[in-house]
Amino acid sequence: MNSKNNKISISELSDDMVLKIIHEEFMKIKPKHYKEFYEKSCLPSIPTIQKRFGMKFSDVLIKAGIPVELLNVAKPNEYYIQKLRELAEKLGHSPSVNEFRKAGYDQTVYLYRFGSYNNALKMAGLSINESNFINKGIDKKQIIKDYKQLSKRLGRPATQKDFNEHITYSAHIVYSKFGSFVALRKEAGFPIDNRGTGTRYTKEKVLKMLVSDYILYQRPLTKKELKSIKEYPSVSEILTLFKTTKIKEVWDEVKAEVIKVLGEKVSNRRQNYEAVIAGKKGERNVAHNLEFLDKNKFIVYNDIIVYDENYKLSQQIDHLVIGPGGVISIETKSLKGEIIVRDNEMWEQYKDNVMNQIINPTQQVMRHEYILKRILPKEIPIKSIIVMGNYHTKVRNENLCTFPIVNANAILPFIDEHSSKAVLTEQQIQCVNKILTKHMIQNRQNTEYVS
Repeated sequence: MNSKNNKISISELSDDMVLKIIHEEFMKIKPKHYKEFYEKSCLPSIPTIQKRFGMKFSDVLIKAGIPVELLNVAKPNEYYIQKLRELAEKLGHSPSVNEFRKAGYDQTVYLYRFGSYNNALKMAGLSINESNFINKGIDKKQIIKDYKQLSKRLGRPATQKDFNEHITYSAHIVYSKFGSFVALRKEAGFPIDNRGTGTRYTKEKVLKMLVSDYILYQRPLTKKELKSIKEYPSVSEILTLFKTTKIKEVWDEVKAEVIKVLGEKVSNRRQNYEAVIAGKKGERNVAHNLEFLDKNKFIVYNDIIVYDENYKLSQQIDHLVIGPGGVISIETKSLKGEIIVRDNEMWEQYKDNVMNQIINPTQQVMRHEYILKRILPKEIPIKSIIVMGNYHTKVRNENLCTFPIVNANAILPFIDEHSSKAVLTEQQIQCVNKILTKHMIQNRQNTEYVS
């Protein structure tokens, strides 16, 4: 777990375990949108989860057992057609646009999905209300005239809400003719004020926000999601800032910016690649040596995650050995050259006539030991060691280290000596193993059990 942001690692968890945690966290938080879920849950980023399961995050949530009604996901056309039929049955006739809106539905989705509200009625097998054709033949001059008259009646510039309540046709035609409600007000000769929260938005500010959320969700946000995030201006204002009437054109510009942003990070990932490969090789060297332990006496786990109750704390441990001498926690370091141990936060590595400072791993080892002590009974001995996974690495001043440091090819003699004085019986070893497996996620292919 990353203590800074309280996130757990899911790389070594089984799919079932990850889905269980997702379900528990989601039902506990009940987020209004995915960003809130990421910020408040113990899980890593949404792209990480999507990559793990190879599907959209909404599909992962459904797979985890989250009811579809709780998700902001695109529903099939049949879902919306059925809503029309249900309302028509309740009213006893085909619903008009106003009746549909008063019932709490948004007809905008029908415009985008079916081309028009009347097309949706046709697909639902319902009769078309002639009043729904009122939008036809309405031009900009008529809209401006209606808007001025309404504003005069109200004694102030009419809002979009006023328009929908008092004008016989929907304000959505305003967007098709003017691009935004602000543009209508401007053409009608009314001053443009900055009402609402007082927040001033610029295209650059909104673009930065959209880029951030695009990377987080790994896709464009829906209009409904944009509306649910209070930091954003209205969708119509976003369209105005980007000087377009189509949200797709906004996201096209966002995608281009995302490519620039992510491109700067690629070089850093490549630099870390060699270090990751070396680390895995060192862990394989240690695991190979541990395979030669007597399987009748020892239980060996490689590359595991140990967690306490409620997933509050977790630690990834390279290797864990349970035997007559107790529990041995092994932290593997795949460092080349010569390592000089210092009694401070940094050690020194000399390789190819170059000195590099490396982080002292003792704090990491102490965290491993700490979580093991929280899980196991107090009488169970726990020994922590640091192992150099590269066979040719030389270590100097190892006496300054809090924990023993051994080379991978010397780990078997170390374990034999540590286990020479047996403190645990075979039954106790099995008992310790049972406790640990309840708090552990492991790769079973790399596990050896006492026979």
